[in-house]
Amino acid sequence: MAAVFNIDKAELVSIFVEALLYGIFVVLFIAAVWILLFRRSTDHVNKPMLVAAILMFIFATTHLITNFTRIIDAFIHDRVTPGPIRSLQNQTTVKNLLKSSVLVAQLITGDALVTYRTYLVWHHNIWVALVPALLVIGTVVTGTGVVHGLATIKPTDPVFLAQLASWITAELVLTFCNNIINTGLITYKIWSVDRRASSRVEGQSMRPVIAIVVESGALAAATSMITLITYLAGSNSQYIVLDNMSPITGIAFTLIIVRVGLGLANSGTTSRYNTGGVSGASAMHGRKGTQSTGSYMIPSRSQNRYPLQPLAVHITTEQQHSDSTVDMDRDSEFQDHKSLNKSWSPA
Repeated sequence: MAAVFNIDKAELVSIFVEALLYGIFVVLFIAAVWILLFRRSTDHVNKPMLVAAILMFIFATTHLITNFTRIIDAFIHDRVTPGPIRSLQNQTTVKNLLKSSVLVAQLITGDALVTYRTYLVWHHNIWVALVPALLVIGTVVTGTGVVHGLATIKPTDPVFLAQLASWITAELVLTFCNNIINTGLITYKIWSVDRRASSRVEGQSMRPVIAIVVESGALAAATSMITLITYLAGSNSQYIVLDNMSPITGIAFTLIIVRVGLGLANSGTTSRYNTGGVSGASAMHGRKGTQSTGSYMIPSRSQNRYPLQPLAVHITTEQQHSDSTVDMDRDSEFQDHKSLNKSWSPA
């Protein structure tokens, strides 16, 4: 397969596709930064998300520039000696090592970020995020092994060399597993919260958020799997997918911020949360009240220019002439909504 699809053709196709995907990522990056800075529900900027977005942009830009200059060198400066194919096959050049290092750093950043989201969604439960965190550490180790291996092989050695294959395979498998596990954990948490709250929240479902999480996770996981398959098959077409993991990782990350930030994950209707205790006004002002049924309105994007208002508010009330307190299940649901909102919200 490698002989049928030469590396020079693969690299030309890869830089063309990477340029297209990078353009898409730039648009999403600008939109994500705008949302994080200006379209938020509080005075606080979500700094982890903003820093991650900027890092993704720096990595993707550096990767594209380095890859482009490599191809220019191969087809212009090295077109006679040693020739484009030999030039591109040389994995030990400074530019190729820089390109590989940037890609590894971006994959680690993406895996760490989705693990951080899982940690937030699960109420800072370190045990839930432990396995994904260990996978991130594994990605750091294997990624370092890949770059070191590329730096120590001979210029004429292929990328499919056995001593490289073990590191590259391990890194791709760990990245794939990290995306699958984190996507599953986040999706399950959102689904369970949505199911428990369905009897009290009318008109607003978190299923669109689930769809966004699954789509972004599937995009990153599919890219890792396709790269792994083409690499194990010994095909030069793996360069096409491998080089485009950089913009795709950035797209998968910023896509969640943009879609949620623009209100595309909202149902567009007003939701009413049944407090089942005292009136909403008494609860909000912290006053005692008599037993009654109240509700708190959750505005949607059709009623507010900021679609990322918190999905729920933690309400604590006291009831006069009553031996019972507010149902702890409702309190848990409020906390779940707050954690989920913090994971996607720019605030």
